[in-house]
Amino acid sequence: KISWTRGLKGCLAKHKEIKYSDDYCRYAVYRPFCKQHLYAQSEWIESFSLSPKLFPNADTENRVICVSGSGSSKDFTALMTDSMTGLDTIEKNQMFPLYYWEEPKGNDLFSALERKDGITQWAHSEAKRIYGSTIKKEQIFYYVYGLLHSKSYRDCFRNDLKKSLPKILFVSEYDTFKAFEKAGRDLAELHLNYETHTKRAKGVK
Repeated sequence: KISWTRGLKGCLAKHKEIKYSDDYCRYAVYRPFCKQHLYAQSEWIESFSLSPKLFPNADTENRVICVSGSGSSKDFTALMTDSMTGLDTIEKNQMFPLYYWEEPKGNDLFSALERKDGITQWAHSEAKRIYGSTIKKEQIFYYVYGLLHSKSYRDCFRNDLKKSLPKILFVSEYDTFKAFEKAGRDLAELHLNYETHTKRAKGVK
């Protein structure tokens, strides 16, 4: 059974042969805490969105914060994943990665994909200004995940979260930043390894 998408019909019209390859066999998050096998060849998928940049091959290690998009009919949701996702993994899924990959600039055919940071240089500079020069971009990533699960944050921005993507603010105290970062790391460990975890993560109110 296949879905005859516009792209697949175009391949048929052009008599394009599509060859199977094990390289396209992946795991993907179909719904929260529900992984399925995915054959991730572009001819068979109508729209990849950002997925090829976030997971360019089956061995790519990455972490992505997924949030419900603007106009979602359900309550705001944030979920971290280490696999490809779909638009409806959570409603109107929007993805914010720890890393992404781009084609190298220039004409060097032998250059590997270049890894880029998902956390912007501006955010990193701002965090270092507030908390000190040793703050790393990865710490900001987990801070954001902890903050997005905070009840006080969700209550404060409840109306905005229904209409637009989350607005991220830096807290003023370093200890509070570290508490949110730790909560984000604990939650990430729980959400990514839910099949083997037996303990609960401690959150921040």
